[in-house]
Amino acid sequence: MDDYLGQNEWEHNVDLGKLRIIDIRDCVLGQLFGDYFHGGMELFGDVDAYGNAYLADSPGHYGFARITDHPQENEALFVAWHTEIQARLAALKEGTPTNVAE
Repeated sequence: MDDYLGQNEWEHNVDLGKLRIIDIRDCVLGQLFGDYFHGGMELFGDVDAYGNAYLADSPGHYGFARITDHPQENEALFVAWHTEIQARLAALKEGTPTNVAE
């Protein structure tokens, strides 16, 4: 997303208080693009009803999967996104913008 939306830009537009991985509008893609499917199409060209969850170059491959039947995986994705966004925002606040995931 850094390449598409700008490094140290998109994380400001994700409301962590609203973040819900299984909600198509409150997930990361939903908050940035309006809904999960529009975000997937913008970033990856095309998605099916499941976001091609486990195929390379799909939303699921990059941690955007909507895993509705697996609460533990949903929670792990939530924690990962929450942690990543908090770290990015903290780095920016300290004046050290960085791509935290690298």
